[in-house]
Amino acid sequence: MLQEKAQTPPEQWQTFLHQCLSTRIDIDEFTTLSKLMLARIPLKENILLDLLLQSRADARIAWDPLLPLYVDGLCRVGLVKVSSALRGLLRHSSILDGSSNSNSNSNQKGGEGDVSAKSVGGDRSTLMTDIKVVQDVMMFISTASIPKTSSEAADIYNATIEWILALVAWHQRSLDVSTQNGGLMGEPDAVSLFESLGILLAALSGTGKGLEVLSSDFDRRLKNKLGQALAAYLPLCVDVSLPLRHRLEELQKGFGLFPDQPGNNANANAKALDHSGIEGMNVRALQFEAGVMDGPVVNTRAGLYVYINSMVGASVFCFWVWGGG
Repeated sequence: MLQEKAQTPPEQWQTFLHQCLSTRIDIDEFTTLSKLMLARIPLKENILLDLLLQSRADARIAWDPLLPLYVDGLCRVGLVKVSSALRGLLRHSSILDGSSNSNSNSNQKGGEGDVSAKSVGGDRSTLMTDIKVVQDVMMFISTASIPKTSSEAADIYNATIEWILALVAWHQRSLDVSTQNGGLMGEPDAVSLFESLGILLAALSGTGKGLEVLSSDFDRRLKNKLGQALAAYLPLCVDVSLPLRHRLEELQKGFGLFPDQPGNNANANAKALDHSGIEGMNVRALQFEAGVMDGPVVNTRAGLYVYINSMVGASVFCFWVWGGG
């Protein structure tokens, strides 16, 4: 009688994750079981995220509300870093699927069936999951739970930059230049994701560790990449949210976040923030100023929720500084 082959660690985790999703295990039980599983069967966080996010495709389900909850739970109990979660989410996002429906001649000749299969908003769209995870990260930041260190802030900046550049690239691929149809404004969920990424960037820049990264020479390459992301993001932001665009423009100008031009270091240095001025400022006051938005960022539930949270945080800060304690 043949002995059944033992499962590898990834296969054991895949079985565990499938059982949790299929039997609808709640988030508290899932995080408890995940801790026990990780102690018994160690697994790298990237592989764990890939297995979890791949389960959606394996089950042929575009949207499962448990999936972002599980990702959030893994982050909150420290089994997965937030930056790793964002990168894993991007690896499995439908915005990386081929060319979209508008600018490929082969797509146009293939008929509506081929177009919908390749559209980011089609049956395989991951946008609802993508939006929810990004918004959960926004809330995590708004409650001052993260980032704890400058390195963690830099990692989240880098992951957010990768997301912004990938989404802008998808927009450019999917936009029909001749008719200006398709692209970002042709997909409401893509607009929501675009907006959420901008708010995430604004929220991160309002944290103490986020400010430390921007107001020092912590990582000049990171600042250059952030400049590239803002240069790509801001023109599209006009059609999404002017208050958010203004907030990010202030960030761009205040910290000299412009793409470096080869052989033009003098110009880059001229745009850089005067560090001596920033060092003399009260960091808490700078956080407060950065956290107050010029009005509701957008007319969506996500934007309003983040705005209300930022104002609640600002009110608590004012109470603490000016007579509350």
